[in-house]
Order: sequence, then C-alpha cells, then structure tokens
Amino acid sequence: MRPYLLIDVDFTLNPDFSTVWDGSEGDGLRAAGWGVLQGFSMNARPVWLNIWHGRDLLRVAYETGAELAWATRWHHLANQVISPALGLPQLAVAPCDPAQEKPVTVIPWMQGRPFAWLDDEDAVIAGCNGSGVKVDPAAGLTGGNLQEAATLLERMAARRAA
Repeated sequence: MRPYLLIDVDFTLNPDFSTVWDGSEGDGLRAAGWGVLQGFSMNARPVWLNIWHGRDLLRVAYETGAELAWATRWHHLANQVISPALGLPQLAVAPCDPAQEKPVTVIPWMQGRPFAWLDDEDAVIAGCNGSGVKVDPAAGLTGGNLQEAATLLERMAARRAA
C-alpha cells in the first residue's frame, strides 16, 4: 500500500504575493522561480506558482515511494490548470467537500493508506494526527516543507517494514 503525498493548492502552491510582487522582494521571488500563471485567476487574485515545485514533488514521491494526490478545493481543476503548469501528470483527486473541513472527507477516501499532507490550514494539520506538514501561507511550499514530508513518509515506511 503506497503512501500518499497530498497537496493543497491555495496558499501552499499558490501563496498570496500581492503585497510584495511589484517591489524589490518580488524580484527575489521571480529569481527563485515564482511566476504568475497567465490568463487565469482564482477568487479574483492571480495564481502564483514556482516552476520548480513540480520537479520537487515528483522527486519526493519517487524517493519515498509515495503517490501524489490533490487534496484541495480546486478539485479536478488542479489537474487541468496546475498539473500542466508544473509538469506534473494527472493526479488522483481527493474529495474536499466545501461544507466540511477537508480531513472529514479526505481521510476516509485514502482507505487507511499512510500519508503526508502539505497544507496551510490549521484545521487540516490538526486533523492529520501528526501526518500534516504546515505550510506558511505567506511563503508557500518550501524545501523545508518537502523535507519534512519526506521524513514523515520515510518514518511510516520504516514502521510498516518493522
């Protein structure tokens, strides 16, 4: 049973850089691989993505044996918009009922598979029983977040093997 590496979009892959994008801090963000997804916005704001995140997520999945899956209220739109922009394949999409906290519908969908979940929402992290990786919504996904997820997944694999 392969573990999941669950990925949120808003404020995880798509932080809100609106206050810094046009200043000198924005120059640093662009140099680090961040860009605005042209011709698309979500909730009346631009979608900021880092071109390196797709490669980095695939690397963590490969190294840990995890399967990438979307756990976002973008639902299948994540496969239509985010996957191609980041060079990701089409991923499984966990159900995220907008009327409920995400763990209420996502955790049963996984049918007992181990997981690490990259998300900015405190309720998601609290509902993950130690399998959530808190992403700073002002910064978006970082190398430290990816390392934390990889460590969680490796620990789970070691427990299963023991």
